[in-house]
Amino acid sequence: MRRTLVFCLVALSIICAAQTPCSAARLTVAGGGRQADDVKKTELEEAARLGQEVVKLFAERKYSDALPLAERSLALKEKHLGADNPALSTSLYNLAALYQATNKPDKAEPLFVRALALYEKVPGVDTQATENALSSLGVMYYRRGKYEPAVANLERAVALREKRLGAEHAELAPMLANLGEAYVAVRKLDQAVRTLQRAIDIWTKDALAHTQEIERAHDRIACLSAFGGHLPPIVRPDLPAGSGRVIDFGVINGKAISKPQPAYPLAAKQARAQGPVVVKILVDEQGRVVKAESICGHQLLTAAAEDAAREARFTPTLFQGQPVKVSGYITYNFLLR
Repeated sequence: MRRTLVFCLVALSIICAAQTPCSAARLTVAGGGRQADDVKKTELEEAARLGQEVVKLFAERKYSDALPLAERSLALKEKHLGADNPALSTSLYNLAALYQATNKPDKAEPLFVRALALYEKVPGVDTQATENALSSLGVMYYRRGKYEPAVANLERAVALREKRLGAEHAELAPMLANLGEAYVAVRKLDQAVRTLQRAIDIWTKDALAHTQEIERAHDRIACLSAFGGHLPPIVRPDLPAGSGRVIDFGVINGKAISKPQPAYPLAAKQARAQGPVVVKILVDEQGRVVKAESICGHQLLTAAAEDAAREARFTPTLFQGQPVKVSGYITYNFLLR
């Protein structure tokens, strides 16, 4: 059920302290103040330099190398700016992302919370950063099994991004896919299907660049439709012309010339295993199944379902007058009697 989610570090801000001119009448005091200002400026510049190195290392997936630099950068900023200064927000977010990447969720979560609070301290100044923080925190909650707060944060992130970029912007799709998975976790299956379908519709505009994402989302919808009861029908847009020779038509049971039923495995009967098995198939230009792979269902039933699917035959499918391969799903329901 879980998706692989990638955190993107935003660019760090370089904060420079202003120097206060000193008069000759207060030479000694001013000298001490100037020295303190120089230390502050030097250390804040170091924090900014370290932060930029963190972004570079993160992009190279050198998380362990980046972690101490991110900790040092944040410590310097907190020393000179205070713990509640909004200028700390990006450093907090980036360190949290590194803790997440190095499997330290207990350390990551409070930093995401602090970063979000600081982003929201100045509403509207950096809406994109707020969206990223909400999304990251939602993913964090999801991975820790805190599904209700995961949904709440991801819903807010989607709403903000949709308001800023529009309902069909490409940057909205990954966030919608994550929200769809969170809806699955709280058993809001109708909402999960609709949300995943929205992500698919956006990705399909550039289908070649998002083939894997589209396929995963379709797989999830197919399984939800099999296991979730009365769910909305699967609506799957065709790939644009010229993008490939395989057309995706979704559940293709209705096009079958013959669809043998699977044998009920003895081991499955003895284990009282039953329920649906969804098999993804690829049908060639002559209507023969050339590939069958189960994507959900009881493990004692999947091999039998795949064997049956390979024996199925379908009417050839034409696209622009030419026969094409077709991919889709067959669902077999195993019921003990």
